[in-house]
Amino acid sequence: FLVVAKNQDDLEMGQAESNVIPKESWLVEPVSVAYIRTRVRMSLLRAPCKWVRASIPANEEARLVALKESCMMDVNQPEGLKRITRVARQLFDVGAACFTLLAKDHVKLISAEGLDCINIPRDAAMCAHVVSDQDFTLVADALEDDRFADNPLVQGAPYLRFYAGM
Repeated sequence: FLVVAKNQDDLEMGQAESNVIPKESWLVEPVSVAYIRTRVRMSLLRAPCKWVRASIPANEEARLVALKESCMMDVNQPEGLKRITRVARQLFDVGAACFTLLAKDHVKLISAEGLDCINIPRDAAMCAHVVSDQDFTLVADALEDDRFADNPLVQGAPYLRFYAGM
Protein backbone atom coordinates (compact mmCIF):
# COMPACT_ATOMS: atom_id res chain seq x y z
CA PHE A 1 0.00 0.00 0.00
CA LEU A 2 0.99 3.64 -0.40
CA VAL A 3 0.97 6.55 2.04
CA VAL A 4 0.91 10.13 0.78
CA ALA A 5 2.67 12.72 2.96
CA LYS A 6 2.01 16.46 2.67
CA ASN A 7 5.69 17.43 2.96
CA GLN A 8 9.14 16.13 3.89
CA ASP A 9 8.55 16.70 7.64
CA ASP A 10 5.36 14.60 7.56
CA LEU A 11 7.28 11.90 5.70
CA GLU A 12 10.07 11.76 8.27
CA MET A 13 7.63 11.86 11.22
CA GLY A 14 5.42 9.17 9.65
CA GLN A 15 8.36 6.89 8.92
CA ALA A 16 9.67 7.34 12.47
CA GLU A 17 6.27 6.38 13.91
CA SER A 18 5.75 3.38 11.64
CA ASN A 19 8.31 0.64 11.24
CA VAL A 20 5.72 -1.44 9.36
CA ILE A 21 5.36 0.69 6.21
CA PRO A 22 8.43 0.37 3.93
CA LYS A 23 10.19 3.57 2.89
CA GLU A 24 9.37 3.07 -0.83
CA SER A 25 5.63 3.08 0.01
CA TRP A 26 5.71 6.75 1.06
CA LEU A 27 5.04 9.49 -1.50
CA VAL A 28 5.53 13.20 -0.82
CA GLU A 29 3.13 15.72 -2.41
CA PRO A 30 2.87 17.10 -4.97
CA VAL A 31 2.05 13.76 -6.55
CA SER A 32 0.07 13.40 -9.76
CA VAL A 33 -2.82 10.96 -10.03
CA ALA A 34 -1.00 9.28 -12.92
CA TYR A 35 2.10 8.73 -10.78
CA ILE A 36 0.03 7.27 -7.93
CA ARG A 37 -1.78 5.01 -10.41
CA THR A 38 1.57 3.79 -11.75
CA ARG A 39 2.92 3.17 -8.26
CA VAL A 40 -0.24 1.25 -7.26
CA ARG A 41 0.02 -0.87 -10.40
CA MET A 42 3.70 -1.48 -9.70
CA SER A 43 2.92 -2.55 -6.14
CA LEU A 44 0.11 -4.89 -7.17
CA LEU A 45 2.12 -6.50 -9.95
CA ARG A 46 5.36 -6.44 -7.97
CA ALA A 47 7.04 -5.29 -11.17
CA PRO A 48 8.84 -2.16 -12.37
CA CYS A 49 6.65 0.82 -13.24
CA LYS A 50 5.36 1.08 -16.78
CA TRP A 51 4.71 4.53 -18.05
CA VAL A 52 1.76 5.55 -20.22
CA ARG A 53 2.25 3.60 -23.42
CA ALA A 54 1.23 5.12 -26.72
CA SER A 55 -1.64 3.43 -28.52
CA ILE A 56 -1.11 1.76 -31.88
CA PRO A 57 -2.55 4.02 -34.61
CA ALA A 58 -5.25 2.76 -36.97
CA ASN A 59 -2.93 3.17 -39.96
CA GLU A 60 -0.07 1.18 -38.38
CA GLU A 61 0.15 -1.53 -41.04
CA ALA A 62 0.26 1.01 -43.88
CA ARG A 63 2.83 3.09 -41.94
CA LEU A 64 5.11 0.09 -41.49
CA VAL A 65 4.83 -0.86 -45.18
CA ALA A 66 5.73 2.71 -46.20
CA LEU A 67 8.65 2.72 -43.75
CA LYS A 68 9.96 -0.55 -45.19
CA GLU A 69 9.57 0.67 -48.77
CA SER A 70 11.47 3.87 -47.96
CA CYS A 71 14.57 1.79 -47.07
CA MET A 72 15.30 4.34 -44.29
CA MET A 73 15.54 1.55 -41.72
CA ASP A 74 18.56 0.22 -43.65
CA VAL A 75 20.61 3.42 -43.53
CA ASN A 76 23.00 4.37 -40.77
CA GLN A 77 24.13 7.91 -40.08
CA PRO A 78 23.73 9.53 -43.52
CA GLU A 79 25.89 12.66 -43.74
CA GLY A 80 22.98 15.06 -44.34
CA LEU A 81 21.13 13.87 -41.26
CA LYS A 82 24.32 13.88 -39.20
CA ARG A 83 24.71 17.58 -40.05
CA ILE A 84 21.08 18.35 -39.12
CA THR A 85 21.42 16.40 -35.88
CA ARG A 86 24.64 18.24 -34.98
CA VAL A 87 23.04 21.64 -35.71
CA ALA A 88 19.94 20.75 -33.65
CA ARG A 89 22.13 19.79 -30.69
CA GLN A 90 23.99 23.10 -30.90
CA LEU A 91 20.90 25.22 -31.60
CA PHE A 92 18.94 23.87 -28.62
CA ASP A 93 22.07 23.64 -26.43
CA VAL A 94 21.29 20.07 -25.35
CA GLY A 95 23.51 17.15 -24.48
CA ALA A 96 22.15 14.93 -27.23
CA ALA A 97 20.04 15.06 -30.36
CA CYS A 98 18.90 12.26 -32.63
CA PHE A 99 16.83 11.40 -35.66
CA THR A 100 14.79 8.24 -35.12
CA LEU A 101 12.25 6.07 -36.88
CA LEU A 102 9.67 3.91 -35.12
CA ALA A 103 9.61 0.28 -36.25
CA LYS A 104 7.04 -2.30 -35.17
CA ASP A 105 8.66 -3.05 -31.82
CA HIS A 106 11.67 -0.75 -31.44
CA VAL A 107 13.19 2.61 -32.32
CA LYS A 108 15.93 2.87 -34.91
CA LEU A 109 18.42 5.69 -34.34
CA ILE A 110 19.21 6.90 -37.84
CA SER A 111 21.48 9.71 -36.65
CA ALA A 112 22.67 10.56 -33.14
CA GLU A 113 24.92 13.22 -31.63
CA GLY A 114 25.94 12.94 -27.98
CA LEU A 115 24.04 9.70 -27.50
CA ASP A 116 25.41 6.20 -27.65
CA CYS A 117 23.50 3.81 -29.85
CA ILE A 118 20.97 2.31 -27.53
CA ASN A 119 18.20 -0.20 -28.06
CA ILE A 120 14.87 1.47 -27.31
CA PRO A 121 11.76 -0.72 -27.13
CA ARG A 122 8.63 0.81 -28.63
CA ASP A 123 6.76 1.01 -25.33
CA ALA A 124 9.49 3.24 -23.87
CA ALA A 125 9.80 5.47 -26.95
CA MET A 126 8.60 9.05 -26.78
CA CYS A 127 8.31 9.04 -30.56
CA ALA A 128 5.60 6.37 -30.26
CA HIS A 129 3.35 9.15 -28.94
CA VAL A 130 4.09 11.28 -32.01
CA VAL A 131 3.11 8.38 -34.29
CA SER A 132 0.03 7.54 -32.21
CA ASP A 133 -1.22 11.15 -31.93
CA GLN A 134 -0.10 12.00 -35.49
CA ASP A 135 0.89 15.42 -34.21
CA PHE A 136 3.90 17.41 -33.07
CA THR A 137 4.94 16.54 -29.51
CA LEU A 138 6.88 18.91 -27.25
CA VAL A 139 7.96 17.85 -23.77
CA ALA A 140 9.73 20.64 -21.87
CA ASP A 141 10.56 18.45 -18.85
CA ALA A 142 9.87 14.73 -19.00
CA LEU A 143 10.02 14.48 -15.20
CA GLU A 144 7.00 16.79 -15.04
CA ASP A 145 5.03 15.05 -17.82
CA ASP A 146 2.62 12.37 -16.60
CA ARG A 147 3.17 10.34 -19.77
CA PHE A 148 6.92 10.07 -19.28
CA ALA A 149 7.86 10.66 -15.62
CA ASP A 150 8.41 6.95 -14.87
CA ASN A 151 9.82 6.08 -18.28
CA PRO A 152 13.07 4.13 -17.83
CA LEU A 153 14.78 6.48 -20.33
CA VAL A 154 13.83 9.40 -18.07
CA GLN A 155 14.58 7.73 -14.74
CA GLY A 156 17.80 6.12 -16.00
CA ALA A 157 20.38 6.54 -18.74
CA PRO A 158 20.25 8.53 -20.97
CA TYR A 159 18.12 10.63 -18.52
CA LEU A 160 15.94 12.27 -21.17
CA ARG A 161 14.36 15.56 -20.14
CA PHE A 162 13.45 17.58 -23.26
CA TYR A 163 11.80 16.03 -26.30
CA ALA A 164 10.47 17.48 -29.53
CA GLY A 165 9.17 15.25 -32.30
CA MET A 166 6.99 15.31 -35.38
